[in-house]
Amino acid sequence: MFVLDTDHCVHLLRRKPGHERLRAKLRPLCSGEVCLSVITEAELRFGAEKSADPARNHDRISALLTMIPSMPFESAAAVEYGLLRASLERSGSGIGSHDTLIAAHARALGGTLVSANTREFSRVPGLLLENWI
Repeated sequence: MFVLDTDHCVHLLRRKPGHERLRAKLRPLCSGEVCLSVITEAELRFGAEKSADPARNHDRISALLTMIPSMPFESAAAVEYGLLRASLERSGSGIGSHDTLIAAHARALGGTLVSANTREFSRVPGLLLENWI
């Protein structure tokens, strides 16, 4: 399973440079092969609220979610988060709190995180990571 990070969702929603390449990677995937974390959905919803046209942006997010489901953050992800955050702090290589949650969620799902933020996420042990933009 591929887990899209917020930056990739924003590329799709705003049709930013690189979105064509991202769409081409997504096109052959079957239902159930790609998702996003509910943490990513929360970040997208926050961005929509801060935008000049919140209603339109919430509609775009909802449309995206009809094609790419948002996965709930369940107990297995909470366990991964605790382990991951403690490990990163012990090694002095912590990452942002939302990124830690998203990385833990991707690991709990057994998925590959798809993000352009490779510098930050490459610090996460055992995280499968790809950049499609």
